[in-house]
Amino acid sequence: MLKELNTRLIYCSVYCFGQHGEHARRQAFDSLLQAAGGLISATGPAEQGQTPVRVGCSIVDMCSGMHATMGVLAALHARSMSGTGQRVDTSMLATTAMLMESPISRHSFGGDKYLPRPDGLAHPAVAPFDGFRTKDGTLYIATSNDSRAHMAMRALGLGELCALPEFATNPARMAHRDELKRRMEAKLATKTTSEWELELIPAGVPCSAINDIAQLKQRHPEVFVTVEHPTAGPSLQAGSPFAFSCADVDYTARAPLLGEHTEDVLMGELGFNREELRQWRRAGFIFAAPEDDDDMSERAARRGFG
Repeated sequence: MLKELNTRLIYCSVYCFGQHGEHARRQAFDSLLQAAGGLISATGPAEQGQTPVRVGCSIVDMCSGMHATMGVLAALHARSMSGTGQRVDTSMLATTAMLMESPISRHSFGGDKYLPRPDGLAHPAVAPFDGFRTKDGTLYIATSNDSRAHMAMRALGLGELCALPEFATNPARMAHRDELKRRMEAKLATKTTSEWELELIPAGVPCSAINDIAQLKQRHPEVFVTVEHPTAGPSLQAGSPFAFSCADVDYTARAPLLGEHTEDVLMGELGFNREELRQWRRAGFIFAAPEDDDDMSERAARRGFG
């Protein structure tokens, strides 16, 4: 085993359904895991008889990668104290279950009465928390408590509703959610979505238009970066969600080409020489770019390898 050669080794694996159990060897893709893990069951139109839908991005793939990273970081921290590495196993199904934290909690305490079902744009436990029709589209309004809900109603010119028993508290608003939405949309229909944003956001009401990618790029350019790729050219990408007080995020290091860093790892970090890499590549054991031996030698020499 590799651990016998290096007790500090940290090894990470990502399994679709986990390493153990009867489903351990099953294959899967992101959408399939959304189905198996319950995510699709709680996503989609609220109307009865409508088919539930998957989340529109590879959320399980991405979050599983983040969980794998967190597991490795935890193992690195443990190694800094114990001096010993370990294996980290990540389950994509468990990642999906973690994404279902709120639905699982509601079902845990409420039983089948609170079994999560698709609720469209509405929040299953808070009102007003939904997409509301405006003069030209939809405005998403998200309130989290009574004070924010009352703030939204007052900002819409519906302050009189705050004193009514059916709209004063969140349980009451949930019981009369359809009526509250009808009254709010009657007001919202008088102006466009952008006009309401200009009015409600300064008033402290949490709301937003439902942007597509083009609108997101136009309205929030700060979340994007352009990265140069050697074969694809300029590539628009989402920027880092992290900002550091003592360092800048480097966006010059784009995703590597296939085999681009084979030499760096095997020669620069593990100490193998050019001749060994040449033999392994010719035997098909590794893929190292560039394929020309002279180019490889020149490239390695520039890096000071071998």
